Amino acid sequence: MISEKEIKHLAKLSHLYLDKRQIKKYQKELSEILDYVSKLQAVKKTEIPEIDSENFANFRPDETWQEKICSAEELLASMPARQKNFIKTKGVFAQSKKTIKKSTKI
Repeated sequence: MISEKEIKHLAKLSHLYLDKRQIKKYQKELSEILDYVSKLQAVKKTEIPEIDSENFANFRPDETWQEKICSAEELLASMPARQKNFIKTKGVFAQSKKTIKKSTKI
C-alpha cells in the first residue's frame, strides 16, 4: 500500500491541501490503481497478438455510403429554409441586443 507520506508528497507536488479523510481515501484508491497496473505488467506480452496499422484494416471492410446518401439538391429541398445553395439556420454566434449593450458598458 502506498504510504501516507507518499500521498502527502504527491499532494504537495500537486498544490493540493488534503485533510486526514482525503489522505486515507487517496491512499486506498491509488494503491488499488497501482496494484491493477502491476497486474497488467505481469501479463505475458506474447499472449496478446500485436496489432499494427496494416492488420488493423482487416477488422472490417470499408464501405461506401454513396448509395445511402441523398443528393445535395434533395437535401436542400427537404430543408424548411434555404438561401441559394445554403441551408438557412438560426445564428449560432449572433449576440442579442441585450448582450451587446451589457458587454459594451465599462
